[in-house]
Amino acid sequence: MPSSIALLRGINVSGKNKIRMAELKSLFEDLGCTSVATYLQSGNVVYDSTKPVTAQDVQAAISNQLELNVPVITISADELAQIIQNNPFLKKGAEPAHCYVTFLWETPTPKAVTDCAVPNNETGRFTIADNTIYVHCPDGYGRTKIHTVFFEKKLGLLATTRNWKTVNALLELSKQ
Repeated sequence: MPSSIALLRGINVSGKNKIRMAELKSLFEDLGCTSVATYLQSGNVVYDSTKPVTAQDVQAAISNQLELNVPVITISADELAQIIQNNPFLKKGAEPAHCYVTFLWETPTPKAVTDCAVPNNETGRFTIADNTIYVHCPDGYGRTKIHTVFFEKKLGLLATTRNWKTVNALLELSKQ
């Protein structure tokens, strides 16, 4: 079975939802996953499994074992490869260090997508493709108004964002 990636939202941020990576790895192994690898301390897990391990499975395990309520999204390595290949900003020559991917838990409604516009005086840009948002922030993610919370409010969906380096590192980990 191809590798999968789990993205946890909001762990180890400002001392909240603390999860050690060794605990997280063990949790995935308890779910029957193999070749479990974590990347950074922000909730990125690459794993193999002979049976599907859903986001709900991971959330329930975190809730039961660690007593934390942490939203989780899972995608296949093949899906991540497609996301990387389809980045419209890189195709137009954007600097990779200024590119980000926001992952949504669901596909937004067409009306929500239409109503989600770049705020005035914002140099960043974004494109929504199904449940993925490609973000380009030439002035840096720390200065942009088009961040995870912006998308959650505008689209009414949970989201989590990863920088381009992390997205690519996760794909590379999935190939090992």
